[in-house]
Amino acid sequence: MKFLTRKWKNDFKTNNETELWYDMEEDWSLIEASLAKQYGIRIRKEIDTMDYAELCNLISGLMPDTPLRKYCSNSQ
Repeated sequence: MKFLTRKWKNDFKTNNETELWYDMEEDWSLIEASLAKQYGIRIRKEIDTMDYAELCNLISGLMPDTPLRKYCSNSQ
C-alpha cells in the first residue's frame, strides 16, 4: 500500500459537533489497536493489499470505545 497521507485527519464528529483530530504517523499504534479491536484486522498483515481509501473509511468508522477515539476525545 502506498502511503499518501495527509499529516492531520479530521474524520470524527461528535454529537456536539466537536471535531476530533489525529495524526496518521504519530497515532499509528492507536490506529492499529483500534482496527484490531473493532474489525479484527491486523493492519500490518493487510497493509500491502488494502487501498488507502479503504483504510481511511475504516478509520473514520471507528466507534467511541476504540483506543484512537478515546485518545482523541480526551485530548480535546
